[in-house]
Order: sequence, then structure tokens, then C-alpha cells
Amino acid sequence: MLNDETFDVLMEIRQVDKQISHCKHQVEIETQQLADLERKINRVQEEKLKALSLKHCVEEQTLYLNKEFEHIHQVYDSSIEYFDKYIDIVDDLDPNDSDEDDKTIAELVKRRDILLKNIQQTAKEKEEMASKLNDIELQIRMVQKRNEEYKNKLQKVLDQKLQEERDLQAKLNSD
Repeated sequence: MLNDETFDVLMEIRQVDKQISHCKHQVEIETQQLADLERKINRVQEEKLKALSLKHCVEEQTLYLNKEFEHIHQVYDSSIEYFDKYIDIVDDLDPNDSDEDDKTIAELVKRRDILLKNIQQTAKEKEEMASKLNDIELQIRMVQKRNEEYKNKLQKVLDQKLQEERDLQAKLNSD
């Protein structure tokens, strides 16, 4: 039969063994939580890269559209100048000329009016695109801000979990 001192030592060993098992279990849980946090941080960074890529694409499209709109405006402006000049020349002609001149003038005026309408429509579309671009940029900034806040939050939790793991390791090593 065991004496009381041996029994107390065995009970103490058993208690320490339970603590060690508990600490090991905590370390495993904390390690899993750290891995989960690292995956979340990676996902946030991937989302941030996607947002930056989207922003870059939008900026490239905006530059392209601005160049196209500028070219369209130049063509329309030169066409309007041409038609205005031609109409001025035609206006200077003798009013007793044939009906063919009247038809030509009417057609030129009609084309000029169509071009003016197209310019106005293009300007309106450009404004709409600029508005959409601003909305997209605002959304990108909001997502970036949210991702940054989430990343900071995850980093704090990660730091806390790492500290807890170090504390558990230190406690485990000291026992």
C-alpha cells in the first residue's frame, strides 16, 4: 500500500499532467486560430490587390474614354466649323439660284443640327461616365478603408493570440 507522501506526489504529478494536457490543447486551439487569422489577412490582402487592379483598370478606361471624347469633340468642332463656313458661303450666293441650292443648304443645316445634338449627347455621356467613375472610385476607397480596418483588427487579434501562445509556451516550459 502507498504511503500518504507517495500518494500526494502521484496526485500532484497527475494534476501537472492534466495542466500540461490542457496547455497543449490550448496551444493547438491557438495555433488553429492563428492559421485562420493568417488566412483572413491573406484574403483581405487579396481583396486589396483586386481593388487596386480594378482601380487601375478604371483609370486606364477613363484615360482611353477621355482621349476618345477629345477626338470626337475635335472632329465635331471641325465639322461644325466647316458647315458654318460653307453655309456662310452659300448664304452669300444669289437668292435667285435654283431649288437645288436650297436643298443643299437645308441638308447642311440639318447635318449641322445633328452634329450639335451628337455633341450634346456625347458631353452628357461623358458626364455620366465621370459620375460612374467617381462612384466606382468612392466604392474602391470605401472597400480599401474597410479592408484596412479589418486588417488592423485582425493584426491586433493575431498579435494577441501570438502573445497568448508565447505565454502558454512559457507556462508549459516552466512546468
